[in-house]
Amino acid sequence: MGVTAQTNDRPNYRTIGWKLLKGAKAMQQNVPVDFKMTASEDALLNRTLERKPQIAVPEGFAARVAAALPPQSPRRAPRSFGSLISLGAAMVVTLVMFALAPAAHPVLTNFAFDMELLMLVQLCAIGWYYALRREM
Repeated sequence: MGVTAQTNDRPNYRTIGWKLLKGAKAMQQNVPVDFKMTASEDALLNRTLERKPQIAVPEGFAARVAAALPPQSPRRAPRSFGSLISLGAAMVVTLVMFALAPAAHPVLTNFAFDMELLMLVQLCAIGWYYALRREM
């Protein structure tokens, strides 16, 4: 086995790497960098950096990745503006019912009792609205 000598027109990759590594270490330590690259080493470095890599994706790669993923959970549809308004109204109606409860006597001529019955009907209507929307 013989050792072949490097010619000047084809620089050694290992030499360029060591020069760059020494330069990087020197720059980290704030030491002035004092190395020079030959024209052929510079040209080789430029060619290497400008070369685009060959990308090869194997057949069926996307199918294998998709098969390895866990199943997706069904996405919930975003709530509409009407749904948000009716939820807010249901909360307000419930609060009003609790506020009127101490003054409500079960007599139809009592205003607080009448308002509480009205709030109960409204709360039932909002619940019915949501029940119908869930079936769709």
